[in-house]
Amino acid sequence: MQDKQQPKYSLSTKILLSLLLALILGFIADPACLPFVNQWIAPLGIMFINLIKMMIVPLIFSSIIAAVTSLHEPQKLKRIGLSTIGLYLLTTLAAIAIGLFVANIRPFAVYCG
Repeated sequence: MQDKQQPKYSLSTKILLSLLLALILGFIADPACLPFVNQWIAPLGIMFINLIKMMIVPLIFSSIIAAVTSLHEPQKLKRIGLSTIGLYLLTTLAAIAIGLFVANIRPFAVYCG
């Protein structure tokens, strides 16, 4: 017997098709469907987000510990630590500059109305 080959889609294609299907169903859906979404679908999404949050902190912490313990030379650790602190300060400065720029262009009084 001959096996029929099913079309193989890449992961990005599957994600894009799912996104398009969700958008279409979201536009088609009635406001009457909102209680169903709030009661059955929203808790699943909240649980998923909480599970991701619960996994991220231990994963990052363990990867940092593994990376630090793999460095045997204190000079490398010092260089990486200083560059990490420098990058952190640079991105913080950029965030502050963007925040001040946006706040001066669009003051809060615009959003209160």
